[in-house]
Amino acid sequence: MFEEYFSAPEFLIEKVLCLSFCFIPLTLLHSLFFSKEEIEGSPAFTWAATLPVHTILFPSLVAASYMANPHNSTYDWFLTDWDSSGRPYEQFYLCAFLGHMAKDFIVASMSPTIILHHVVSMSLALSFLIGNNSPATFCFATTAVELGSATHTLFILYPRNRKVLYLFKYGMTLSNTVCLAVIVFFLKEKYWTIDRMILAIVSSLLCAGRQQTMIEKCKNWCKDLKND
Repeated sequence: MFEEYFSAPEFLIEKVLCLSFCFIPLTLLHSLFFSKEEIEGSPAFTWAATLPVHTILFPSLVAASYMANPHNSTYDWFLTDWDSSGRPYEQFYLCAFLGHMAKDFIVASMSPTIILHHVVSMSLALSFLIGNNSPATFCFATTAVELGSATHTLFILYPRNRKVLYLFKYGMTLSNTVCLAVIVFFLKEKYWTIDRMILAIVSSLLCAGRQQTMIEKCKNWCKDLKND
């Protein structure tokens, strides 16, 4: 049932909306354990609610996609475009990613920076969902990026914890490095088209922005420590 539903190219909007509403109870559950105080434009509990998605759901879907790989090699799995198998786990991942982002417009207030981030990220996901690009590439790179985002979330929730600072510093750098390596590999192995170049440039700019944000926050952390 699952594979049949998420192998079909139809009803993509329906799938995204259904998954979006599935994430709402998870967010509301976290509101029972985390404060509603706004941190960088969003309530603390909405930050916390992203952790199980970024650290459990997305990596699990990538692993399931790889295990269900109908091809003979990791290389083929990574670079093959949508094929007759429908790539159900990749489609589920992309719909879940879009739904997870869309949910924030329903349940949380967001700063203009976060809104811009969501719009750009959703546009990238949509280009892989409906375009002729290898979905596993997006799923793998995005999982690496979101694991880095999880370290950022922990830093936001526990800003005075030195161990979390180091996790944020090195985890974010590693995740951005992996993503950039995937971009280079993707362009090296695929023939260049305008849409793929745009994807590569936008993704690289997102990584650069994330890295710069991490550097600035680490600098501010050190300044605050000296002032205490």
